[in-house]
Amino acid sequence: MKKYKLRDKYKSYISYDYWTVTEEELQNLRESNDSSDKCIVASFEQEKDLDRLVHDKDPKVRSYVAFTGKDKYLSILVNDSNEKIREIVAHQGRDEDLDILVHDPDWKVRAIVAECGRDKDLDILVKDKVASVRKAVAKQGRDRDLDVLVHDKIVSVRQGVAIFGRDKDLDILVHDKAISVRQSVAKHGRLKDLEILIKDDHVSVSYPAHIRYWKQQDDY
Repeated sequence: MKKYKLRDKYKSYISYDYWTVTEEELQNLRESNDSSDKCIVASFEQEKDLDRLVHDKDPKVRSYVAFTGKDKYLSILVNDSNEKIREIVAHQGRDEDLDILVHDPDWKVRAIVAECGRDKDLDILVKDKVASVRKAVAKQGRDRDLDVLVHDKIVSVRQGVAIFGRDKDLDILVHDKAISVRQSVAKHGRLKDLEILIKDDHVSVSYPAHIRYWKQQDDY
């Protein structure tokens, strides 16, 4: 009797009881109207099932189809009305999908596009209106993006720039108005920054700066 084995990537989501099923068991699942059963069916990646389930009314079922990563279905689901499904599509990183999703109305989708790191997407998203997207751009560490984002109005974005420790950014951010940014600068341990930060008005900045400063003195 033919048996179907579940691929490893699904095993965190599907009960152990369904890691291996017979043709008869799979057929019984196919005949079910329960969404959980449909998700199990989709996980076995049979084309005849996916052709049907890609249009299922339940977004959870469609998400399992997207998770297969198969081109035929991603080309449909890239335009899905549910943003969670478009997030899954974006994670697959296909160029033709990213070309569409870089302009997605949902910021989480655009952030995932940024994480894929394509230059032409970053050129667009570095100017995104949502800070979380710009932060995702900063994490890619492209010099031309950091040159822009070091002056970003949002603290978490500037902190993301500071993490990379470029000298010209630290020269600016050592004087940043945000405590968390100055703390990030101190962590790089540049002597000229520490000499400034040990005099900081906030002990959460000055104290760790003192520790790093005197440690460097002891090392000489």
